[in-house]
Amino acid sequence: MESHSIRCGKSFNKQWRVFERNHLGALGRAKLCDHCRERYDCSWPFQYGEALKGSQVVFATQTHLEQSPFFVPRLKQATARERVLVLLDEVNFMMKPYRQHISAIRLTHFIAVLEQMSTQHAPKVTEKWLRYCKLLQMARTEDLRVPDWKAHGFSSTWAYRVQSSGWQQLGERFVFLGYALQEFDLSLQESREKEPDGSFVFSVMPCVNEHFIIYSGTSHQALSEYRLGKALGPIHSQSTDLNTPRPGGTTSLRSLLPVSISYAKPARFSISSLSLQPCDSMPESGSCGSLKSAS
Repeated sequence: MESHSIRCGKSFNKQWRVFERNHLGALGRAKLCDHCRERYDCSWPFQYGEALKGSQVVFATQTHLEQSPFFVPRLKQATARERVLVLLDEVNFMMKPYRQHISAIRLTHFIAVLEQMSTQHAPKVTEKWLRYCKLLQMARTEDLRVPDWKAHGFSSTWAYRVQSSGWQQLGERFVFLGYALQEFDLSLQESREKEPDGSFVFSVMPCVNEHFIIYSGTSHQALSEYRLGKALGPIHSQSTDLNTPRPGGTTSLRSLLPVSISYAKPARFSISSLSLQPCDSMPESGSCGSLKSAS
């Protein structure tokens, strides 16, 4: 909503920040967007999902990747594309901490909301999540590091109901943990830790298993490989005729794109150096600004 702050107004934008910070996107869109006079002409609330299907070029800030390690596979699923080429201007997200923290009080609040919902003929998914969260609450560090943790999937309707119930009970103190706990399942097992106060921490590497091209004049290849946990291809300097290596030969950059590079007219790339990196289920996450797509 930041990029739509002029249209939405300072009041709506201020309220949205609270919903976004607490991972209450479904509730925020219902409370703010459903009552907005501009909603019929605004693409922002529907920028994910069906709105992206068939898109050939998508522009997004790196904040998406910082907040959701599975943002790229999520886009791949939404656009229904078989191959994805990600172009990154610098790699600021790479130096952000991958460590996530879920406080004991937030987990307690989440459990309390699920318990209240379970008394009202809630769907089975509520009971499954309640049992899962209670196990997490009791788990020790050694328990967290076993590979058997598996959070259940949920629909956007269920997410909205939990967010709405939590907001009614706790207001701004409630944080929806569904997305964070799905990421916990995919975290590095050795990174999981229970803290003395009952909170727990874990680290999730960004999912970068698609084709990546990084434009950077400052990134060090060895550091990039360490932070991404992937071997990078060769670095090319001041190259405009880009060919990507593959087994048995090379593939032209142009052939990897669904459309020609010139199609992305708003983009202007200044190439100083380049490195190449030749998932698919992922949790959803809160939004972080607007996407721009071209079909």
